Amino acid sequence: DPTLAGMVISTVGNYIGTSSIKKTAQSGNWNASGTWVGGVIPSANDSVMVRAGHTVTLNQNVQVKQLLVFGSFEMNSRELTIGKIGGDIAALAVAGNFTMNNNSVLNLNGYLKCLP
Repeated sequence: DPTLAGMVISTVGNYIGTSSIKKTAQSGNWNASGTWVGGVIPSANDSVMVRAGHTVTLNQNVQVKQLLVFGSFEMNSRELTIGKIGGDIAALAVAGNFTMNNNSVLNLNGYLKCLP
């Protein structure tokens, strides 16, 4: 939903700046450069957006600054850390699908927003 995406980007963008968001180019594994616009895999200081129609599979343990999910995000026996302990604003905003299976761990050093 473009309207919903715009609202979330606008709200979260006030904190992170929309130009600093790493976006998906297509569906794929987290650690595949082809999954990401510009071929750069997100790192701990990046804000990340999974676009509508894309599915990202977390196939390694990672840390990011923020995560916005408009498509699908899947983790299986992996650990995802969002935000730095004791610092910065961290956000997980989900307007799509977020799936955790088989002892996956989510460390959220910030806030969670689930959207209709």
